[in-house]
Amino acid sequence: MPRRPITPGPPAVRSTAPGVGKGAGRARQPTPSGPPTDGTAGLGRFLERLRVGAFDVADLYRAAWVQAVSALDHWVHRELYDRAVGFALQPAARRPARFLQIQVPMSLLEDVQDGTATMREAFTAELRRQFGYQSFQAPEKIKQALANVSDVPLWPNLARELARTQDGTPVIAEAVQAQLREIVKRRNRIAHEADRDPDHPGDRNPIFDTEVTQTIDWIQRMAVAAATVLGPPPADPTVEPAARTPAVRRAAAVQRLITHHAVTDGTELTITVPDLVDQDRDAIRAWLDAEPDRARVHWHNDINGPVEWAYDQRRYRIIALIRHVIETATGQPPRAQIWPPTWYRRNDGRTLHQIADPLP
Repeated sequence: MPRRPITPGPPAVRSTAPGVGKGAGRARQPTPSGPPTDGTAGLGRFLERLRVGAFDVADLYRAAWVQAVSALDHWVHRELYDRAVGFALQPAARRPARFLQIQVPMSLLEDVQDGTATMREAFTAELRRQFGYQSFQAPEKIKQALANVSDVPLWPNLARELARTQDGTPVIAEAVQAQLREIVKRRNRIAHEADRDPDHPGDRNPIFDTEVTQTIDWIQRMAVAAATVLGPPPADPTVEPAARTPAVRRAAAVQRLITHHAVTDGTELTITVPDLVDQDRDAIRAWLDAEPDRARVHWHNDINGPVEWAYDQRRYRIIALIRHVIETATGQPPRAQIWPPTWYRRNDGRTLHQIADPLP
């Protein structure tokens, strides 16, 4: 959520304004003094002062209302994604109970082990698949979303944090949730019903710059309080503490090799069993040595099938071929984690891992 100067105190969110007739959208019309500096609501005020009549200026206030709720929705999604990925990357961090119930497909682990995606990339994509289509605007939905990344009771603690920032003025959790429900309800009327007034067909509910500005400020204060309650996200173990600033992270090994054409198309590689492999190492080596083509592959700069196995002339992802080799040689699936870039060696003695490691 954007950081703007905020005036403490809850807003009076209204769908009508005292003393103004139905269908009105203009509370006052002072002399214009300059262009707006505070977004859509400010633009509405500016055009209102200019007495623009070509369109209903109040629609800008309605747009600002919808955008404010969308910003809250986006913020909840980002908190869910960033914190969940942080827990996935930091095994030592204490994980919330709901986080441990997030289901992930085995293909995600294969993509990571295959080197076609990093854990961050693969897990973020899966989180977007699971949660991206959901709306996190209503209090119940926000609570459910953030429960995946925090065991802290959200609304009671958020209400206490709001009270603390308002000089100790008591804030009731139920009142905060009720306020948000009313804001979302108005957003839905604007988005789905054109803000029509059911009691006066042909008219729309009035909306004013003050209530829009107060609503935006209230949503921002609520989000800041929620972030405080949640606490800092898990530390990113891939970044040194002194360098935790936004940066472009390296892609997975296979992606870097293909992007930089570090291995030319058609290059012959040899499948070699790393010395660190304990289980079935000798059996796998013996199977590969039994026929020369079993250990020979050719490289292709194609993310969907970078290695062509000489034994059957088929293209594979690098982890898929190693899994196939192990299962064929031993009669059972791999019993330990595989790091496939270390299994392929070029004729100069370097593995794919060693070739990819210095690449940005």
